[in-house]
Amino acid sequence: MDIRRHLKGQKGFALLAVIFILVAMAGLGVTVSKLVQNQARQASSAVGVQDSYYASQSGLEWAVQQATDNGYTAPYSQIAGAHTLPNGDTFTIAYDALTDKLSSTANKGNDQRMLVLAAFSTIPSGGGGGTDPNESCSVAADGNVTGTDLFATRVASADEIDGSIPGSAENIHPKTFSSMPSFPAGVSYPNRTYSGGTTSLTSSTPTVNNPELYYNDLKLEDHGTMNVTGPTGVGNYLTVYVKGDFKVRDSSTLNVTGNVRFVVGTSRRDDENVIMQGATVNIATGGNLLLVASGRFKAENNFAVNSGAGSSASNLLIMTMGDIKFENNGTIKGGLYSLDDIKIDNSPTITGAMVAVDKIDKEHASSVINYDNTAGQSVVNNIKTC
Repeated sequence: MDIRRHLKGQKGFALLAVIFILVAMAGLGVTVSKLVQNQARQASSAVGVQDSYYASQSGLEWAVQQATDNGYTAPYSQIAGAHTLPNGDTFTIAYDALTDKLSSTANKGNDQRMLVLAAFSTIPSGGGGGTDPNESCSVAADGNVTGTDLFATRVASADEIDGSIPGSAENIHPKTFSSMPSFPAGVSYPNRTYSGGTTSLTSSTPTVNNPELYYNDLKLEDHGTMNVTGPTGVGNYLTVYVKGDFKVRDSSTLNVTGNVRFVVGTSRRDDENVIMQGATVNIATGGNLLLVASGRFKAENNFAVNSGAGSSASNLLIMTMGDIKFENNGTIKGGLYSLDDIKIDNSPTITGAMVAVDKIDKEHASSVINYDNTAGQSVVNNIKTC
């Protein structure tokens, strides 16, 4: 036998064996790689399912807390829609009035989870329009709730109220708004007049969510601009206390951002506490303005109060113990609530809703009143009004 020829045959066989082993190992590597990828995808999917579940659960808990704190009623339009929590979780809330079911849907990556809570309307309790979380408006001896709750309830139910009618089925008397919020003691109340230019009010902060400002008389005039910024979130607001008069005149502009409450006057009186004379009042998107006065509110001479592009009647509520008067052209969007009269004269345009103990008097044919059942609703959902 030729040894050399035999060795050549052995080399060919070894080469084939090596090639076979390499192919087998490559196949094994591909299989292992796919197995690892599948396990990673399964782990990622499991995490996504878990995260979407927790995000959806957070949405339900958030909705229940919002409804409980604020006394929302069906159809729960205040909490429906898309929301984002501080931790970045996003979810969409929907309510089915026919089945009384609240749903929260959350997405994490490619995974979606929806949780449903049945008999939702039986859960919320307490609260009430215009309160801080977990606070209730007081109830008068005759069983009426405070005026702001009455206002919110009637406007929300699409009832336009042109004064109370004694003896009627409605028998609506907003008489329980009978005193002003108390003014803090132990602080200074200076007079301030700002003429021209731009002024930004800076607050002191007794508590983190309820900053305050204090004045005796506060006046803005001569084409001046005043920027007032409050915090955001339900129950968080800046209160501006004015013991005397609050006047914005001479084509001046008041800009409001966040939640702001003006409390003007310490006791009921027959002269104007608040005058908007040729003034412009702008409320930024997401902002709310509550103005409570012990005397009268008057807007005149081409005023523009919360009536610019994108403004909403939901973001303004004016409450007075004296009368409310609009005259000599101008526009306003918001809720109006007076323990006296509401008078509309000489061509202003009012968009919103009105409640008056005595009467609502439209004294000129050219005046325009447009009813909006959302008037003041955002205010009473975010700022304590009683």
